[in-house]
Amino acid sequence: MKIDRICSIQGSAIENEDSVDYKNQYFWIIDGATDLFNSKDSIGYSVSEVSHLISECLKQYCDDSLSLKKIFELVLDDVRKIIEIDKCEFDDYYQLPTFAFIFAKLSGLKLEYIMIGDCVMIVNNQTITDHRVDCLFEQGKFSIKSNDEVDKKTILQNIRKLANKPDGYWIGSLDKSSINHVINGSLEVTSNHIVLMTDGFYDFYTQNSGYNFGELIEMRKESTNIDPIYGKKDDASILIIDV
Repeated sequence: MKIDRICSIQGSAIENEDSVDYKNQYFWIIDGATDLFNSKDSIGYSVSEVSHLISECLKQYCDDSLSLKKIFELVLDDVRKIIEIDKCEFDDYYQLPTFAFIFAKLSGLKLEYIMIGDCVMIVNNQTITDHRVDCLFEQGKFSIKSNDEVDKKTILQNIRKLANKPDGYWIGSLDKSSINHVINGSLEVTSNHIVLMTDGFYDFYTQNSGYNFGELIEMRKESTNIDPIYGKKDDASILIIDV
């Protein structure tokens, strides 16, 4: 496995809430959701800090004797201990950092992965993502566009309150039970590349067909595109694996 490109472009927020990295035949991308409840005040860690903590802890557990799901469970255990989450005061995990992610392993041509949320993987001319979040996020976009009287942040907070609820959507969380809702997959790779993207890069990719990834990275760095939901330039990350 060879890394062709790895890039994380910070948006207009104070911190980059994406994290992307790899170790040996393991690779991952994490997209921290915009903080709506001031997690720094609740647990002493920002969304960005949690995203990067997870990434660093993943490197410690990349072990072929463990399943991808088990590795991520162990990582969440470590992150929770570092944060000392049992000593923190909060009402519900939706108030703490949530995140989409793809965590994958390539053994020869066999690709195994787990994912949750709206990060995207392109392999074998297929676009693979977790479509379970699509409907709710589209409803959020519609509510923001059509309702001038309600504060945008209130709409977004009401959607976030549905995180990891049966009538809501599944997403990565410091609540360990969130790992039970990941999508598991495996396939034989026939393409020359595997591409992981956060939605901030994927949206730009779909809007700018005809360019190669090197060109798209440079274009995205200069882009001033604003996320229609959060009203800011989103972080954008991409990882390209040569097979």
